[in-house]
Amino acid sequence: MNPNKNTLLPLNNTVLVPGARFREVYYWDSYWVIKGLLVSGMTDTAKGVIENLMELAERYGFVPNGARIYYENRSQPPLLSMMIRAVYEKTHDKALLKRALPILLREHAFWTSEPHEVRVRDKNGDEHRLSRFWAHWNSPRPESFTIDTHVARGMNKSRAAQLYHDIATAAESGWDFSSRWMEDQQNLRTLRTSMIIPVDLNAFLFQMEKNVEYFASILGNQTIQTQFASAASDRQRAIQRILWSRKRGQWFDAWLSPNGCSFSENDNKTIVYEWKQKRLTYASNFVPLWAGVLPKGDPRRALVVEALNKSGLVLPAGIATSLRNTGQQWDFPNAWAPLVDMVIEGLDASGIPRGKMMAKAISQSWIRSNYEAYHQVGKMLEKYDATSCGKIGGGGEYNLQTGFGWSNGVVLSLLQKYGWPADKPLFCPDAL
Repeated sequence: MNPNKNTLLPLNNTVLVPGARFREVYYWDSYWVIKGLLVSGMTDTAKGVIENLMELAERYGFVPNGARIYYENRSQPPLLSMMIRAVYEKTHDKALLKRALPILLREHAFWTSEPHEVRVRDKNGDEHRLSRFWAHWNSPRPESFTIDTHVARGMNKSRAAQLYHDIATAAESGWDFSSRWMEDQQNLRTLRTSMIIPVDLNAFLFQMEKNVEYFASILGNQTIQTQFASAASDRQRAIQRILWSRKRGQWFDAWLSPNGCSFSENDNKTIVYEWKQKRLTYASNFVPLWAGVLPKGDPRRALVVEALNKSGLVLPAGIATSLRNTGQQWDFPNAWAPLVDMVIEGLDASGIPRGKMMAKAISQSWIRSNYEAYHQVGKMLEKYDATSCGKIGGGGEYNLQTGFGWSNGVVLSLLQKYGWPADKPLFCPDAL
């Protein structure tokens, strides 16, 4: 392959792509692809997927959004440690952990240094460090140049550059695009992605810190084990102080004030932002339950289960991404396999009987909807419509894609976890 004649980044191991227009490796997709591979007994292939990502992380200091040169300016939700843990728990391969540990330390440093890391104060005046998405880019995305320039039409150069930055930052989040990142929830031109502390990102980083602590304990590296136990504890405290709402029984993104800020008491050069929770309902509000932010036996777990049950997100064919229909793909009524999987796994691990019942019921509705849509289209799909069994998803800046890596992986892992009752038909009830 001549690198001067294409945009693909060279990789040395087997490549699995999502499908259709997505003909390159993507970072966070790979976690659910690996789940499917492990169910299928393809452990060596799963190791190769991880090795590709680790090689990219060694090259760049982080895992890029995908294996294209135009993705070098941003990452995606940091799930490499979860992929490594999933494979390790199947293989008990300490060599994998030994290879991965220094790479995970570099990735953690990427997400916990400026501009990704920000400082905020809680209502008691205590300082906390949390992370945000931040693409190193302020021009139209090369892969979507025409679309981006159309969105920014009529803006002056400075405002357009900020919008391009927030568009690329939304792509780093994996949620491109959603009302979640918009000041005016119907207007893509009001994206403020880089000024938001996201619930899910910080849950993923807490998970990474706990995983690194676990890997270091297995490898006998007490220094790193202690360091990351402390980092996880600090982040857990920050998530609860800044993002948690006891009244609502869930976590909410915090919006940073561009004007309201001060300096750290410990360092008069470091900005401490003022912030405010934006209490809108998204599936991401419940990701910390999956990530284990609340310890076993914590009574707040029951609050989260009840909040999800009453949220309006649990629909006949899965978990809606949001409650607002904006025409963007990461909004109502779309349901996405990774979000459905994290919600199900979080409910199942909650220790709450109602949560376990909900997990099984959502799993069955999701599998059934995927099966029905497969029979309609002849392929698995990137996203589905949560409102009706077998209904396909839509919206966003491109047509619905088939394939599809993470959808396949989630269905396989759910079938392994729960099976399918012999007395239940797979087709949707109204299709019988």
